[in-house]
Amino acid sequence: MRILQVLDSLNVGGSESLAATLAERFSARGYASRICALGSDGALRQRLDDKGIPAMHFDASSGIRPGAMFRLGRLMHYGADVVVTHHFRQLVHAVPGAFVLRKKLIHVEHDYHSYEDRPDVMRRFEQIAPAVHSFIFVSDEIRDWFARRMPKAADRCISVPNGVDTIRFRPNQRNREDVRELLGIAPEARVIGTCARMEPVKDLNLLIEGFAELVGNGKEVGHPPNLVLLGDGSRREALQSRAEELGVLDRCRFPGMVQDVHRWLNALDVYAITSRDEGLPLSVMEAMSTELPVVSVNVGSIRDVVDEQVGTMLEGRSPSELAGALEALLRNEMDRKKKAVAARARIMRGHSVEAMVEAYLDAFHEE
Repeated sequence: MRILQVLDSLNVGGSESLAATLAERFSARGYASRICALGSDGALRQRLDDKGIPAMHFDASSGIRPGAMFRLGRLMHYGADVVVTHHFRQLVHAVPGAFVLRKKLIHVEHDYHSYEDRPDVMRRFEQIAPAVHSFIFVSDEIRDWFARRMPKAADRCISVPNGVDTIRFRPNQRNREDVRELLGIAPEARVIGTCARMEPVKDLNLLIEGFAELVGNGKEVGHPPNLVLLGDGSRREALQSRAEELGVLDRCRFPGMVQDVHRWLNALDVYAITSRDEGLPLSVMEAMSTELPVVSVNVGSIRDVVDEQVGTMLEGRSPSELAGALEALLRNEMDRKKKAVAARARIMRGHSVEAMVEAYLDAFHEE
């Protein structure tokens, strides 16, 4: 079986990381696996090259591009039995080739919030749904939302929670020491962190403002706390400026895009997420697998994995509430460690990458 996954770009994000993990696991099981991006090249290519996963990109700008449809169709003809699309634009470009060439088309959706105010897009979903063999959603909530709006395709809608490589993402004291030394952070300091694209939807302003309030209120634990923001994007300079305005830039680290996220997560004590729109973020589960408690806004399907046993789910989106939740975890070391252990146990029990890969392969083989 030859499996082709279609992405928007080869930049690093949640869906891109998931596709790379799937491609690696498919290849390890003997399937010919490759990735194609309609848009730009990016940092994901290095990871794929390191694992021997063929990848290409078309540099097709946003919107519907007939030329990209044609090129994708040719790629299907010569190198795919199963085509897996991530997000709507990729699905639209893949449907003509998959239909004409009779390829098995699987579509993956990672959230529904971006479609809530787009009835035009949902109408097109319904129109092209007959060409899709199966729809895979990363949570039951997302699956149910789409199934209600595509009743004729409801029997082809399944949920497959994102899975984590619990061997790669696990506590490692050596990594903790090495990364902290690289960042210039003392071994005994408390560190809050996140891993996200620096774009408006991730609302990292809220995280910086909450951190500044934590510091400004004198809520210190031993050494002054630090904030590490892994990732890059169009808002990076603006976020650095905001941290400077609030007087906490000296306590914030912006390492940029990193390939070995599992190493960097080990440097943290608490993982925080403040996005305005999410599905079930792989980054949160990777942090939990690394034995980190999570402080999160109540968005998407994060509530499926985060509760008071493994962290804190915020009721609103205020910097003061975020600061209070972070302070509570930083001050109570016993509670923090208890939640950290519970977080990894939860991922080990119900969100392993092995179970996820099996579910995808079941969908591919289904007649």
